[in-house]
Amino acid sequence: MAETVLNSLPTMSSANPIPRLFELLAEKLRAFLGHAVKDNKLFHAHMATVMLNNRPPLGFFGRITGEKKGIHQGKFNIKLNGLGPIIDAARLSALDRKVYGHLMVM
Repeated sequence: MAETVLNSLPTMSSANPIPRLFELLAEKLRAFLGHAVKDNKLFHAHMATVMLNNRPPLGFFGRITGEKKGIHQGKFNIKLNGLGPIIDAARLSALDRKVYGHLMVM
C-alpha cells in the first residue's frame, strides 16, 4: 500500500521538496481514510458515543461547573468542555455528509 502511494506521487524537482511531499502524503491519507470510513456505520456510532461522553460542564441549575479534581480544580477548561462538543458535532456531521478536510483527521 505504501509503495503504491509513493509511486503515485509526482516527482519533485525543487530544492526542498519535503514540505510538498508531506502535503501530498497528507492529501492521499485524507482521501484513503475518507473512503475507508464513508459507509462505516460502526465508526460513525463510535464517534457519536465519544461525542456524547464529552458533555458540557453544566451543573444542576444550568450553571457552568469547573474541573472536579487535579491542579486546575474549580477552573473551566474551555478547550475541552466548551469547544470540544461543538467540534465533535461538526466532525460527525462532516463525516456523515462525506466532507473530508484538513481538520477532519487529527
